[in-house]
Amino acid sequence: MKYTICLFLFLAGLTASAQQSWYTSSPTDFEWNFTGNAGFSEGRIASISLAIGPNDVPYVAFEDYENHYGATVMKFDSNGWANVGYPGFSSGGISTTSLAFSPSGEPYVVNLDWENFSNPTVMKFDGTQWLNVGNVHTNGSINSPVIAFSPMGEPYLAFLAGLIGKANVMKFNGTSWIIVGAADISVGETDFLRLAINSAGEPYVAFQDYGNSKKLSVMKFDGTNWVYVGMQGLSPGEAYFISLAISPESEPYVAYCDFNMIDKERVIKFNGTSWVDVGIPGFSVEDVDQTCLVFGQNSQPYVAFREWENSLKSTVMKFDGTNWIIVGNPGFSPDATDFLSLAINQSGQIYVAFTDLANSYKASVMTYDSIYTGINEPIQHQLKIYPIPATSFITIDFSDNNEQIKDLEITDIRGIKMFEGKAYDKKIVLNIENYPSGMYLVRINTLKSAYIGKFCKQ
Repeated sequence: MKYTICLFLFLAGLTASAQQSWYTSSPTDFEWNFTGNAGFSEGRIASISLAIGPNDVPYVAFEDYENHYGATVMKFDSNGWANVGYPGFSSGGISTTSLAFSPSGEPYVVNLDWENFSNPTVMKFDGTQWLNVGNVHTNGSINSPVIAFSPMGEPYLAFLAGLIGKANVMKFNGTSWIIVGAADISVGETDFLRLAINSAGEPYVAFQDYGNSKKLSVMKFDGTNWVYVGMQGLSPGEAYFISLAISPESEPYVAYCDFNMIDKERVIKFNGTSWVDVGIPGFSVEDVDQTCLVFGQNSQPYVAFREWENSLKSTVMKFDGTNWIIVGNPGFSPDATDFLSLAINQSGQIYVAFTDLANSYKASVMTYDSIYTGINEPIQHQLKIYPIPATSFITIDFSDNNEQIKDLEITDIRGIKMFEGKAYDKKIVLNIENYPSGMYLVRINTLKSAYIGKFCKQ
């Protein structure tokens, strides 16, 4: 029976119709691909923000160097990436942008204008043009504004105010932007401020708390006051690159880089009484940054981050209820990334947006997709692996392909790398005697393409 299961899952080297449902029966039948063209923006970009709009359409907002450093929003349709309104539609250059959709499906962006640091600009697209949403007035310069919506459709802003950078939250009441609770809700300076709102309409903020030795603090507004969720400075040590999300069950989750664990990734949640780890703390293989946390189908949390030991390439992991497992391949982006942003649509499609260093610092979006693409098109992988199942040795046969092999790697289904090296022959024999029993993914990279196959170690 074990032989039959391994043989059924082994798809490398086969030619088959892409309509067969078992193509998507295993997560290893997928890989990361570009959504539309790589580097689709007109020119260099920064501060990219990704969100899913109506009909599961991905949108991005970014600082557009090609259009006077103004704000540009684009969406992906059947013809590729298209501008939403005019590119560079903000009144001046910006340094920060945050994109979110109202419950009725309208895109909103908040921009931090170069010429007016004291007041961010909130704009929405009415189907034809971008319009200002009230006037945000603050008592001093601000930084790092982010936008989120309550289930009732109220837009909220969180930002760092003043030279010290204390946490503040405002909301739009239909006429004006007003302070939620009191101003300057944090004890002192903050950083990595994030905002999320639960199903009851209660806003939460998470931040690096300088008043508590740069540890993580989380607060929520109870209708009257801002109160701490758990203790102040709740992390064991300094917390960096914080990301906050509310689960479908209204539990707040926070992902962050744990300085006490050499900047490895950690995710915690508040269970109503205390903060507890989700999976093992420090679950990333190496030190990471630019954490993004979102929820997918079945309330599964996902995180995206850059890996320093993997040349700042992007990796996505999800929690399966017991362990954090890598989605696809670790370091799936073609080169280093910046301004990472993660979103998942209602169909469970995962998207990652970033500034793409491999494509002249332009905008790129990648999605986790089936490697068996196309409709009614036979697909030949030109990669054979045998025997099936294997016990001591495998042969990787690439002789049917005329491309030159660049390198070869083997990972387990969690994404842990078992082998990596150069290959000069097109028929390679490897000793796998010490590999644990299970499924393994083989990836051959050429100068033009990547070829993926699998084998089962018995």
